[in-house]
Amino acid sequence: MRGAIVTLALLAVFTAPPLGGVRAALGQPYIEQNVHVIQQRPFLRRHRVEVAPYFALATNEVLFLQLGPGGAINFYPLDRLAIGGSYTKYFTQETGLYDSIQTDFRTFPEKWEIDFFAGGHVSYTFLDGKFLLLNSSIVHFDAYFIAGMGVTRTNLSDTALTGSFGLGFHLFLTDWLTLNFEVRDYIFQEKFKAGERIINNVMLQTGLSFFIPFRSQYRYPR
Repeated sequence: MRGAIVTLALLAVFTAPPLGGVRAALGQPYIEQNVHVIQQRPFLRRHRVEVAPYFALATNEVLFLQLGPGGAINFYPLDRLAIGGSYTKYFTQETGLYDSIQTDFRTFPEKWEIDFFAGGHVSYTFLDGKFLLLNSSIVHFDAYFIAGMGVTRTNLSDTALTGSFGLGFHLFLTDWLTLNFEVRDYIFQEKFKAGERIINNVMLQTGLSFFIPFRSQYRYPR
């Protein structure tokens, strides 16, 4: 029985067509349509720390211009999941509309200034992609959801419990440096003289991210 199996195996080896013959028989179009190569991403996030300084600007406040610097630190236990914290220091300036209301209507709106926000968050990367920039270079990007809790201090409240959620993007300049864009809604309750009110402080944040360590490696070679 064993001799018969060995004989069949030898016949299969010596009678099999060469690889070139298989390619010629199938044809190049067949191979191109049915053989797909999965390209590895040039960067990995797992077990890396992201240090992200940014600049924030309020988008839905018309009486006061609120902006300021901030920073976030994130750790990626998984390639698509990050946990971290952030801090934003705000500077407030009255707009021309605020002055016009006082001058034209003799009305004096209550002054409202944000001092800072500090809190923690969780983010999930739901999209990885790439595009061709100026017909010359390929730029990789990702998109993520972010949500968290923290505190906001204003001139009216010492510590207002704040929930936040938003959407962000990384544009990868190298495998350790990215350009970031993020929109986050900071939701908290504020106590004005006219009564309590829910605030939706929508901030546009942009900055850079530095991924540490600076190099990432796949477990297995290409």
